[in-house]
Amino acid sequence: MKRARYTTEQYEQAKQTSLVDFLTSQGFSFLRQGYYWRCNEHDSLVVKENGRWYWNSKKLSGYSTIDYLVKVNNMSPYDAIMSLCDCDCKLMGLAFCRLTVLI
Repeated sequence: MKRARYTTEQYEQAKQTSLVDFLTSQGFSFLRQGYYWRCNEHDSLVVKENGRWYWNSKKLSGYSTIDYLVKVNNMSPYDAIMSLCDCDCKLMGLAFCRLTVLI
């Protein structure tokens, strides 16, 4: 059986998805504090301007929304990338589609 693949364009599109924008579209809110954003619902979840995120209470961190979905939602990298691409492609300029986000 052939393994599913994603294109370079799909990867780049998913990689550019802002974690703050993504989680905001999922119903979470953030407060700007200097050069980072802190989640109001989970104050130990912090996202820097460069996209790096830390969830201090869970001892998790990553560099992108893809990393977040892999580490927090236990998605495969392929599923995370395809989910983000599907959301972006279907709803370009509108709110993201609803994924089950574990937070």
